[in-house]
Amino acid sequence: MTDDELTRLSDKVRAARQTGRYAMGEVSHEVSPMLEKRNGVAGKEMPVVLGDFTMKSLLARPDEVRAFLAGRKTMFRRPIKMREFGTTATPGYDWHFRDRHACWNDVSTARLHELLPYAPGDTVAVKETWASGDEMAFSSAQDPPQCIAYRADKTAVIFGEDLKPRQADSSNWSWEHSCLKWKSPSHLPLWAVRLHLLVKEVKVERLQAISITDARDEGVEPINEGNPWFPLLHYRKAFWEHWDSHAKPGERWADNPFVVAYTVEVKHV
Repeated sequence: MTDDELTRLSDKVRAARQTGRYAMGEVSHEVSPMLEKRNGVAGKEMPVVLGDFTMKSLLARPDEVRAFLAGRKTMFRRPIKMREFGTTATPGYDWHFRDRHACWNDVSTARLHELLPYAPGDTVAVKETWASGDEMAFSSAQDPPQCIAYRADKTAVIFGEDLKPRQADSSNWSWEHSCLKWKSPSHLPLWAVRLHLLVKEVKVERLQAISITDARDEGVEPINEGNPWFPLLHYRKAFWEHWDSHAKPGERWADNPFVVAYTVEVKHV
């Protein structure tokens, strides 16, 4: 997406917000048949559509958001959701899977990349857990919300009519207060997104094939099995334990599923 397109996108978001179309984060979504097919392969991330602009989104966990913000994380992985996905022995093809009709499909690596949610060059909006912080910041709710609270790092931002953000003084907030009604990342308004990811590289591999360098780039804190004088830092083991802390059955480290590994450049909005 070019700078001119981003500027036009910002204008569209600003106009939509001022007319209340995106009140309380009810962002409209539209999925073309091709994008729907691509999103069904390796996750539930959906593209956000504004007029003639489409920006894909990543639904990120709080720990991922913190790592992106800290600059530690430049890779993320998502399990491939295709049925019976694996390598193929069919000449001229690299992978196979069963579609929803239980038919086998053989595809090349290039074709597989076309079916994945994100491709090199894509700009992806990072959606995170959030709440309206109006009652904490202004003592009353606003429509649309003027203050957005982010759960990942317990910070809040106030947006003016021009959508220019300024940091809210949330040092004395009670982050477990009942007025902070935490919402799914999927409902975070596009104008409140803090991070964009520019996809640089995409690869498909087994989960346990992750290298030490890739494990470090996943943003995990290494496990030190040595001592302060002779540290023995284990990034792969740290990644393994972190992955299993949120993985679904059948997608854990011991299951060694196929995953899509994305290398990204993090941009603060």
